[in-house]
Amino acid sequence: MPLDLTFYQTIKGITAVQHIVKPGGKILIVSECSEGIGSPEFSEKLRNYKGAQSFLDEISDTPVVPDQWQLEKLALVALKHPLSFYAPGTRPQQLGALGAQSFANLQDAVNDLVSGLPPDGRVAIIPDGPYAFARVALTA
Repeated sequence: MPLDLTFYQTIKGITAVQHIVKPGGKILIVSECSEGIGSPEFSEKLRNYKGAQSFLDEISDTPVVPDQWQLEKLALVALKHPLSFYAPGTRPQQLGALGAQSFANLQDAVNDLVSGLPPDGRVAIIPDGPYAFARVALTA
C-alpha cells in the first residue's frame, strides 16, 4: 500500500526523518498525494494553516479536534527545520502557508534542497518514511 496517497499520510514521514536532520537542516518531502489532502477536517485545517508557531499558539489551551494532531506534529518539526514539498497531487492554495514552500517541478525542489549545502553536506533519501527508524550513529 502506498504511503503517500494523501498529504495527511505524508506528515508521518516528516516526523520519522526529523531525527537524522542536523539543527536547521532542510527537509524535502516528495509525496504523490494521488488522493489529495485527506479528510475534510484535515483539509480545512491545512488550508487555514498560517505557520508553525501561529498554529501551535492557536491550538494551545483548546480542546483537541479531529485530525489536529497531524498538523501539530508537522508544526513542531517546522520550528526546527525548513520544510519544502513536491506533492503533485496537491495545489499550493490547499496547503495554507506551506504552499509557499511547494514546488510544481521535482528538479526545482531538489535544486532548492541542495542550494547552500556545504561541500561536505549530506543528503539522506528515506523511502517509506513512516516505517523508517532513522537514527544517526554518534561518533567520538
